Amino acid sequence: MPVMSLSQLSRAISEITIQDLSAEQRLELKISVDALSKELETPWDTIKRIVWQEPSVKACIYTLIELKAFQKWVEVGDGVRNSEDLSALLACDRVLLNRLLRNLAANHLLVSHGTGRYAMTDFTRSLAQTNQIAAFNYSRHINSPMVEQLAPCLIEQNQNYSTTRSSSTAFSQALGTSDTLFDYISKHPEHEIEFAHCMRGVSESMKSWVDIYPTESLLVDNDDGLYDGVVVVDIGGSTGHDINAFQRKHRLKSGRLVLQDLEKVLEQAEVEPHITIMPHDFFRAQTVKARAFYLHSILHDWQDNEACDILRSIVPAMQKGESKILLHELVMYDQNTPIEAAWMDITMLAAFNSAERNLKECQDLVTKAGLRITGHFCSEGTAHSILELELA
Repeated sequence: MPVMSLSQLSRAISEITIQDLSAEQRLELKISVDALSKELETPWDTIKRIVWQEPSVKACIYTLIELKAFQKWVEVGDGVRNSEDLSALLACDRVLLNRLLRNLAANHLLVSHGTGRYAMTDFTRSLAQTNQIAAFNYSRHINSPMVEQLAPCLIEQNQNYSTTRSSSTAFSQALGTSDTLFDYISKHPEHEIEFAHCMRGVSESMKSWVDIYPTESLLVDNDDGLYDGVVVVDIGGSTGHDINAFQRKHRLKSGRLVLQDLEKVLEQAEVEPHITIMPHDFFRAQTVKARAFYLHSILHDWQDNEACDILRSIVPAMQKGESKILLHELVMYDQNTPIEAAWMDITMLAAFNSAERNLKECQDLVTKAGLRITGHFCSEGTAHSILELELA
């Protein structure tokens, strides 16, 4: 096969219609392009990108979100706008605003249409939405400070980091608190709201669990009859995005689906009809007997002892051979780890001194809780997995 010239390659790339690609194709292409981009960088290209370029982009976005720039731009029409008109719209100095917009355009987050004229991309258009705004506000107030504190925290802990309690973390040092992250945000409602919206956005951006796991199997009992009890309890299910996906797919009557979380979190829940909302602390004994207990990105927040306690709290409500626990987690690969799993693991380290687990670590954990893995369902091309557990 003849090798493409650079001009032919550039033309072929420019002719790709993103909308025609499946989610799997998009991911495959993104990984390849990202790897090529990194290969093309010199060491100093990489240094400049990490040290100066990427932080400057976040700073611009933080500022523009504070000005409600993206919301107001969308409200007046998201076509090409010049910086002078946007300056008047936002009550912001024109020269300063143009510098912020120019940096986003240079990073392909806006489209430049000549001097001082810009159009939105899908990304910047999305920054008018609540969940995306919350993600950047959460980053500014919580995530970025704690990640910046990770290096000095690890150096201080040295060999003891894996046994350090979850209330002595990069997060606690960065925010000057002895609270865990969850205790802290529960005392700061504005951050709790940011976190809830951020997690909802992350969940909605992923392949839904109902498209990974054969959820129809939960509707029948072991004798192939209709299961007539509670089908799913979504434990720590936040505002209801996952249990809503199940209800939209199966349309069950009242009493079959339960959303559990702390009472303050559930105040923000927006659920489909016939879903029961129930305050519950997942360290306390589960009181609802069900076909399946679903936990999405819960255990990665906790060190092994606490994670085991969470699982053990469910065991008394399970019926042997009938009930299942469905753990929706990132399961780490032994090699060629997907980038999302790698950075999430470091985020868990900074936030909780916890970790994403590989399959063996998951097996060891569930065995300790008196359970066994009976199924492993994967989202193609990612580390997102659903582990099906039953009583040992």
